[in-house]
Amino acid sequence: MSWTDAFLAATTTPSNRPLFWSRNQDPLSIAATADSNDNDDPPPTRQQKKEQAANEWGVPLSSTLPPLDTSSQRPRSKILPNGGQMTLLGSGPGDPELLTVAAYRMLSTADENTLVVADRLVSPEILNLLDTSKCQLKVARKLPGCADLAQEEIYWWCYQGLNQGQHVIRLKIGDPFVFGRGGEEVLTFREFGVEPTVVPGVSAAFSAPLLGNIPVTHRGSSNQVVMCTGYGRQGTSPDLIQYHKEQTVVFLMAVGRLRELTERLQTMA
Repeated sequence: MSWTDAFLAATTTPSNRPLFWSRNQDPLSIAATADSNDNDDPPPTRQQKKEQAANEWGVPLSSTLPPLDTSSQRPRSKILPNGGQMTLLGSGPGDPELLTVAAYRMLSTADENTLVVADRLVSPEILNLLDTSKCQLKVARKLPGCADLAQEEIYWWCYQGLNQGQHVIRLKIGDPFVFGRGGEEVLTFREFGVEPTVVPGVSAAFSAPLLGNIPVTHRGSSNQVVMCTGYGRQGTSPDLIQYHKEQTVVFLMAVGRLRELTERLQTMA
């Protein structure tokens, strides 16, 4: 039996899916499995599992990091006293031709003082714009089930770069503020003491239907567009909105839930 067949067999009902993912892929759930099975102690909380897994990865949690040195600067400055600065950069759907001019210029001119922290799904074609003999590149280890821990590692990399006076480019797929944790990252970096510059990108919510020659709005057919996540927090199923015949619904991050979402949408229609 292939891995895909095993996955589908184990996830025949929506209620099984979060449990399947947490048992097989989530290090926060795996971290204390043996201990919880061998004694009668209360199971560890998710935060305790997160701390244990983070310790195994050698990554301090962002909530424990002290603020960066922001002396002699105005609050929430874009440039730290040591020269460190932060940019959240949208890379679009993957085609370098669809990068903004600002993104192309920033990536193609990244120098020795630049640290690029990229999402795992940023395309190789876009990463190839970087001259890695000059700038430093780190790619996130975000796989299904370990996104929260990988996010802490991202914060740690960015914190280190800022503390060393580097220009840290947080390279994100699509648009940073469309299901990309961009808002969460801005709040975290503010806690560090720096105000990020945010550069928008082309979102797959609109570019993917366009490449399939599907307009998301069309007079007489669709006068509304709703964007939804296909994967809720900690593996939960997303809440679906009520069906409307003149409404286009776009799901992002939904490949792993395609069968479930299709069945639920057909039932609602």
